[in-house]
Order: sequence, then structure tokens, then C-alpha cells
Amino acid sequence: MPRQDPKDPVLATNRKASEKKVTEQFGDTVSESVFEDKALVRAVGALLDYISEMQRSEISYIKDLRIYSSTQYLEMDINTR
Repeated sequence: MPRQDPKDPVLATNRKASEKKVTEQFGDTVSESVFEDKALVRAVGALLDYISEMQRSEISYIKDLRIYSSTQYLEMDINTR
């Protein structure tokens, strides 16, 4: 099992608190599959904390969460033209 760095904000973020933040921010628009990925929920929670802290204002304008995967798109290497 990899060692967790307590200074890493994503690892230090509580999963339950992150789930609450994600639900409060995005409501029912978030897919249930997002909540199945523990690291993703923590990362989104940490990102919402960061944005809120840096903006120092309401972040209600962030209304949609879209998860992209590199497998969704065709990848081309530098030699392909």
C-alpha cells in the first residue's frame, strides 16, 4: 500500500466532507459513478475548497461537473498528421 503524504491536500481531504461539498455545489447533476471513485471525490472536494479560498467569494457560478477520460478521445502521436 502506498504511503500517504499528510501534506497532500487531496489525501488530507475527508471523503464524507468532500461528498457533501460536491452534492451541495452540483446537486443532482452529478453522476453516482463519481461518488464511487474515492480519489475523484476527494480531488473535487479539495478543488472546490481551493477555488473557494482563492476567489474569496461565492462560487455558485460553478454549476456543472464533467469528468473527462483520455480513453474517450482518439489520441494521436507527434508523427501522425
